[in-house]
Parts: sequence; C-alpha cells; structure tokens
Amino acid sequence: MIENIDRMEGQVFELADCIQELGFFGNVFVRAISFTANGQILPGHKHNYDHATFVGKGRVEVTIWYPDGHVTRKQYENPAWFEVPAMAKHQIKSLMPGAVCFCVYAVRDPNGEVAEFVTEQHLGNRFFHNREGGGE
Repeated sequence: MIENIDRMEGQVFELADCIQELGFFGNVFVRAISFTANGQILPGHKHNYDHATFVGKGRVEVTIWYPDGHVTRKQYENPAWFEVPAMAKHQIKSLMPGAVCFCVYAVRDPNGEVAEFVTEQHLGNRFFHNREGGGE
C-alpha cells in the first residue's frame, strides 16, 4: 500500500511544468500537463468533483487514493484516458520525457457547482475549483 504521497521509494518528486491556460470551450476548461523528464510527478491532490484526464503523448503512471481507503496504480500510454472520482487523491508520474496529459473539467462556482458561464472571478482563480494539495 502507498502511504506517503509526497515521498515514495526514497524519491523526491519534481513538479511537472504546467501550462496554466490551454483553453475554455464554453464552460469546460482543459489544462495541459507537460512533463519534461522521466519520473516527474504532478503531486497528489484532490478535487471536489469528478474529472477526466486524457493522455495525449507518451506514457504515465497514475496513482489514485480512494476515499474508502483503497489505492490503485495503473500505467496509461497515449491515446488513453482515465477518470478520477470526486475527493480521490491522485498523482500522475511521467514514464518518459515529453509525456503530456490534459485534464478536462467543467468550470465550477465557489460552491462547487458547475458554472454556466466563465466570469472574471473564474479567471482570477488559478484552479477554478476547490483543489487540495499538489502545491502551487
């Protein structure tokens, strides 16, 4: 079982380079996560809603810590996608330089409900939702 999200097998993780604004499509936001080296990790974090991630290039390993206590670890190679349930802590590790993933989710209002329109308030909030963990 994986117990510590920030350290695993003696490795100190390096935060992946994140492109912060790829685009809005109506009220749907897409964020690219570009890994520049093998072994880089987008640290464990969780959201208050379900979301999908598409693996657009390369190969990654995804670890998910579910609210009921069980943990899964699975590898995905492009083209592939995976779903992360609300409140499940998850991290993505690159298994090759140049891997790219795209997180896709509906923009949320301050109460966590799907926002019908993107507003200035959303544009001023880097994550557009309630996100816990994973650094800045």
